Amino acid sequence: MVKSNLSTTQTLGIIREKNYGDNAQPFGPTSIPGGSYPSGSINEFGSSYFPGVSIYNVLGSYQPAGLPAQAVLNIGPNAESQSANTGVFQNRLAPSGNAIWTLGKHTVSFGASYTYTQLNTVDKRTGTGTVATDDLSQMLQGQVLPGSSSSGFYVTSFLQGNATRYYRANQLGTYVQDKWQVTPTLSLTRACAMTGTEA
Repeated sequence: MVKSNLSTTQTLGIIREKNYGDNAQPFGPTSIPGGSYPSGSINEFGSSYFPGVSIYNVLGSYQPAGLPAQAVLNIGPNAESQSANTGVFQNRLAPSGNAIWTLGKHTVSFGASYTYTQLNTVDKRTGTGTVATDDLSQMLQGQVLPGSSSSGFYVTSFLQGNATRYYRANQLGTYVQDKWQVTPTLSLTRACAMTGTEA
């Protein structure tokens, strides 16, 4: 209460949110010995992260009839999936102030609010790969796929670059409202509000 006919309210909101998935691997691609067929070999372009393996049509001729798509076996997280090694972090600060001022038959309410938002989308899938094969037989033989309609567009790939993004937004809102008590049983209210956002 500033005085008998004027009161104010101030609030401050703070939010900190985190949703991130990570994983640990007992061995990397360098644990696979090099050499030509039939010795296994994985080239991850210097990455120490073992690639995920996607086996398309893993059931082969044993695929149950009536299923809309081929069964796919995914072993470990890979560059294609949006699960491990991705997440979001958000910080938000939201102060606001409001006042009620009584002036005779008028009750004037006014206030302002401000919101600052930080949103960081962290994506550490870059520097990781996906090894895709058409079926279990080709996976055992080390035959990888470039991706096509026959393989459901599962692609052997290696992600490069920086997929992490940082977003910032400022939002300001103000309002004013006048309630005029014309008679004991009739009142008129006029209001105006403005909001602006900068991202």
